[in-house]
Amino acid sequence: MTVQTRSSRKLKLHVTPPSSFTTHPLTPPPTDEKSPTVLRIISDIRRRRAQIGAGAGIGKTKLPAPVPWTAYSLDAEAYRELLHRFECDENLAGFVDHELRFDYFPSTRRLILRMPTAVHEYFIHFVVQEIRTQLGAFTGSSGTFAKDIKFGGSTRISFDDSEYGCHDPDGQFKHENAQYPGVVLEVSYSQKKRDLPHLADEYILGSDANIQCVIGLDIEYGGKGKAKMATWSVWEPAVEEGDDGRKELVAKQTVHNTVFRTSAGTPPSPSNQTLEIPLQTFAPSSCYSTDPPQGSIIIPAAKLYTFLADAEKTGLMLVGKKGLVAPAKMKTWGTKRRREITPEEELLARDEKKFKTEEDSLVEKEEADDASWGKGSAANDVS
Repeated sequence: MTVQTRSSRKLKLHVTPPSSFTTHPLTPPPTDEKSPTVLRIISDIRRRRAQIGAGAGIGKTKLPAPVPWTAYSLDAEAYRELLHRFECDENLAGFVDHELRFDYFPSTRRLILRMPTAVHEYFIHFVVQEIRTQLGAFTGSSGTFAKDIKFGGSTRISFDDSEYGCHDPDGQFKHENAQYPGVVLEVSYSQKKRDLPHLADEYILGSDANIQCVIGLDIEYGGKGKAKMATWSVWEPAVEEGDDGRKELVAKQTVHNTVFRTSAGTPPSPSNQTLEIPLQTFAPSSCYSTDPPQGSIIIPAAKLYTFLADAEKTGLMLVGKKGLVAPAKMKTWGTKRRREITPEEELLARDEKKFKTEEDSLVEKEEADDASWGKGSAANDVS
């Protein structure tokens, strides 16, 4: 497996983050024929960027808020083409790097684009902050081990085996000497919840069980008419006997949808359930030379409930623009002046416009061909 940070700059299939498109020579496109699906994905990403730039969903804008989760059917060749398109467009690459997260499943030829919401980001921040605080509280040999556990954020995880794809987790913890993160965190909602078992397979099987704990935190945002239930689930490596008698590595779900907020939006009763992460799961045994580290990270359901409530409160405040700002009397300026656009930036803008025109033309052609084929098929059916 290869783990690459957002600052990594070398492009490989299944390996490189979409942030790596601008500083190395461009990878040759896999084919001269452009995939309509790739063009549609690029168009969707541009639309997301426009929605954010216009303050989507806020105030008087008519643009809808960006969709937080979108799935596409995409084979390996088209996936390579998509990465190449990112290479060619520095502005688009920057947006993908900073605003989107990817999951690519080669086995099902499926690409997932995710755009975390403010609630999502604040919630994972609170959970990560709690784990880091507890890691810092261990003493003795366990404390020595724990201090070497580092938070890796959404650093892309990918695997040498091409059967397993590349994924941008919502959070991960890795021992500084380990190749793999030991613990992976995924915050899910609606559609993504269905992908969690498959993500657990990817992480655990793809890493040969070096990723020892995948935690899924399923939250609903509690909009009008929506349920507010929130749960957590856990997957761990297990060895089971297959139908042919051979031992098989599987990702076994060991915790099933434990509730930390009910559908009524209240804490569970009784609220004595806890999310427990044994310290040993943060790294393989090769990372400690003596006895295994003892102890666990323990987060009560009530604390997760509070984290989610605080995240929703903060998220709603930001979306509604209800946060405090400096008093108007503190503004000592009369006007504002942006920096001038450089010739290089103007060139990039022209190139981007050219790409977009080309994409729109090809997508329109594909839609026209589809419509023509549909009419022909209908005529044939009638006859």
